[in-house]
Amino acid sequence: MNSLFQLIKHEFIIQNRINNMIKYLIIFFLFCVVSITLINTYEDIKKFGLIFSVICLLISLIGFSSSIFKSDLEDGTLELLLSTVSSDKIIAAKFFAIFISSIIGIILTLPIIYIFFNQTLTEVIFFSISICLILMLAGNLVVLSASMQCYFKANANFIGTFIMPLLIPNIVMTGMVLKDNNLQLIFIMIGINSVFLPISFFLSSYLIRNIYNIT
Repeated sequence: MNSLFQLIKHEFIIQNRINNMIKYLIIFFLFCVVSITLINTYEDIKKFGLIFSVICLLISLIGFSSSIFKSDLEDGTLELLLSTVSSDKIIAAKFFAIFISSIIGIILTLPIIYIFFNQTLTEVIFFSISICLILMLAGNLVVLSASMQCYFKANANFIGTFIMPLLIPNIVMTGMVLKDNNLQLIFIMIGINSVFLPISFFLSSYLIRNIYNIT
């Protein structure tokens, strides 16, 4: 457990000192929020603004998939880690670093969301819950995409675009939650996550564990 915590801490530092993940997500999300607010009417902003911002946030998060394992693979860190800890811990550390960074970015932008989109406190709470669930799935799929790129050792940046359809059910559920504040939809999202998360985690771990076994 201590080694996992140290790995998460290490990955969190790397993602934010080198890749500037939190800073990038905040700037990108604020840009989307301000742009949507300026170019749409009040009615359209109330109906569609927040969900469009969420979609843009997910797209920006997918863009990180190409850099998650890149430095580890190039400087030999990944090979060293695999000789000392399990691939499950490596994948878990990557996931938690991305998820925590994303959540911090969202928390820091919640006051802006509350003001720009004129949300009630209840709507902000439902938004926070649904965005945590969708970021959990997105973070896991981003790690899977990065693992595939790392495993095949080729210019496979296009792989990230293929994980977006897997987010569509949760995106739809998030839109419905923001519209109706329906708690049952939250449980449906939890059910979707409980199916996709173990599968993507297992696949990511398998790819990283066997990355140096390719002949």
